[in-house]
Amino acid sequence: MDPTEAETVFGMAASTFTAGAAPGFYGVGAAVDFASVEIPVTVTGDADLTMTMAPSSQVLDDGDNVEVAITVGNAGPNPAAEVSVAVDFPAELGGIGWICVGSGGGTCSPDGSGDIDDLADLPAGGSVTYTAIGALPDPFTGVLVVDGVAGLPEYLVDTNPSDNETEAEIRSIRVFDDGFESGDTSVWPETMP
Repeated sequence: MDPTEAETVFGMAASTFTAGAAPGFYGVGAAVDFASVEIPVTVTGDADLTMTMAPSSQVLDDGDNVEVAITVGNAGPNPAAEVSVAVDFPAELGGIGWICVGSGGGTCSPDGSGDIDDLADLPAGGSVTYTAIGALPDPFTGVLVVDGVAGLPEYLVDTNPSDNETEAEIRSIRVFDDGFESGDTSVWPETMP
């Protein structure tokens, strides 16, 4: 506040809230004699989140472990505290565990299991990378999709929200459930002469 103290003139006094460049939630209070009042103030700002995701290999076999790397970054110009990071893994992936490492001042929960539901702090230019590992089903055919989305707290506006969510596909090397492409006729449900 500038000034922090002021005398009243005809029962009124004026001061300017000078929060600086840091967006967030603040409280502004005033006291006159023995009475005081406080009101909440929100200072808004801009940030630019990005989320990328990639499995270690998109084409895998029955029971293989798959590793998925999820990176969330903030290009700024303002820092972003309590960025929500949500990643949903398909139910078919078993035993999912993950770790998280920050860079450029970014911070996150160090580890967890199952779907990711975390809050990250990202200064401008900072990022966090989650590395998740899970086991594919056996047998595994078709495609599994991992979905992720990152969100800013309400006092920040994303200058490019189109890159805040992404997905990764994990594909089976097999086309047929019965292992037809292996050439091993003993696993086929029927053999033809």
